[in-house]
Amino acid sequence: MNKKLTFLLAGIVAAAAMPMLTACPSQMVDYVGQMKLSNYYSGTLTGKNFLDNGIGYATFKKHIDGDTTHFFQTEVSGEPGRVVKSRYIGVDTPESTGQIEAWGKKASHFTEEKVTNAKSIILTTDVTDIGKVAAVDSTGSRFKTLVWVADKENASLDEYRCLNLWLVQEGWSTGKGLAGSPITDFFTKADLQAQERKLHIWSGADPDFDPNAPAVQTSMAELAETYLEEGAETSWNGAKVRLTGIVTKLSGDYDCYLQETDPTTGKTYGLYVFAGYKSYSPMRTLGNKIEIVGTYTLYMGNPQLTGVSYQPFIPDPANDMRLISTGNSYTIETKTVTEIQNRASINMIYTVNGLTIYRGYTETDATTQTPSGALTFYAKDADDNELQLRVPDDVFVRDSNGNRVRDWEYFNGKTVNMTGTVAFFAPDEGNPNEGRYQLKLCHTNDFVVVE
Repeated sequence: MNKKLTFLLAGIVAAAAMPMLTACPSQMVDYVGQMKLSNYYSGTLTGKNFLDNGIGYATFKKHIDGDTTHFFQTEVSGEPGRVVKSRYIGVDTPESTGQIEAWGKKASHFTEEKVTNAKSIILTTDVTDIGKVAAVDSTGSRFKTLVWVADKENASLDEYRCLNLWLVQEGWSTGKGLAGSPITDFFTKADLQAQERKLHIWSGADPDFDPNAPAVQTSMAELAETYLEEGAETSWNGAKVRLTGIVTKLSGDYDCYLQETDPTTGKTYGLYVFAGYKSYSPMRTLGNKIEIVGTYTLYMGNPQLTGVSYQPFIPDPANDMRLISTGNSYTIETKTVTEIQNRASINMIYTVNGLTIYRGYTETDATTQTPSGALTFYAKDADDNELQLRVPDDVFVRDSNGNRVRDWEYFNGKTVNMTGTVAFFAPDEGNPNEGRYQLKLCHTNDFVVVE
């Protein structure tokens, strides 16, 4: 036998006899468990609140996405809990609202699960700023926050886990923006560990997200009827769809409501389009009939279309909205209070007349501690049926001299006619079966005081 071949065969036999050696990742380090709030604050939380002191207890109010949550802070001296629109520092999860990105929905669900299941929540600023007034982010309306959660009531400071760091450790977010902080090392190590273990955003493609997947051709009628039948469990939730509709109401500076009348049944349906804080001309002119592609999803139980796009110069036919025609007619019906309080009315635009306001509340801007302009009224019609009226902070209501009103008391006892969109307000974590219907104002001129 050839000598070289003999050596080769001997080597193969020897290798086969050796035990198999495989690369094995080291045991996962729980940096979230290591980072203790008690290392940075040892005092009592009695008499403290986040906005004024940079630390304080809070309760969950509303889930937004993976790195944004609204809380009620626990106030002292019996004051009502102010709202903290919290932007988590040290993280940046993939988008899941205005635009939909890979892993965005799952990161959002992770955060939602942790804050809604927490038995106790503490909000703090970056640990070096505890004791100072809370700071806002670049938007001027959200507070830069570390969110600490515990799975039991009356937990000690050592038992709270930092949700910001948890997101990084589980691979739902990169670590960012904490240079020079005493906790930076935890975020850096957790980030590197998640990368090495290929967790979630570091694992490659999201198996449930394909940005190049073709949109499913459907209609507002089909989406609405499925929603009416299946509710929050609608099989269309999260689907990329293509549909047409007529712009019937503008909302704020970017968004709109579409309306479509089914030619077979004659029934009319409505849908809210969230543009992700971008202004797209086809959806900003009343009467435009547009074809639009986006992700159909539910926000607080209300259907909406998100992740829309428009590039007028180099259009993407597979994803961009398209103007079909202008000047299309549409009808805004007048309804009674009882007629609009049902799921079929959500996202529809109606006028309701003869509503007498008898109580309400004024929302306070947590940053300035002044009225934000957002108002909620409780009103009754002539038959004593109650309807909640909502005025968002980006819509003005005016007094008889044309000045903006920021205190609901001005309208106490006044009777109004109002045109708006029907929404379902669910204060209980977006539960679609608990809450109340409300008529939301979209334009100043649609709120008319009856003299």
